[in-house]
Amino acid sequence: MHDRRSEAIRNIRSRDPKERGQAIEDYPELAERVPIINLVRAGIGTFTEIMALKEKYGMEYLLDISEILAIFQQEDELDSRRR
Repeated sequence: MHDRRSEAIRNIRSRDPKERGQAIEDYPELAERVPIINLVRAGIGTFTEIMALKEKYGMEYLLDISEILAIFQQEDELDSRRR
């Protein structure tokens, strides 16, 4: 079971909508937890600060921030490859 959950955690970040959808169906709690952890890892704030933002602005707000950060990271990676 732990291996399935680990795979679901990886798939929640997948670009494949089918994999992502299956991961959320199997482990719906990951739909919120993974983006929150990613924001903490990105240095946006502590877990407590991120949870306060979630409470104040909602999960959709955090998902928007997470998506914007992912786009910035992709652009940075592309720029570094061009050099």
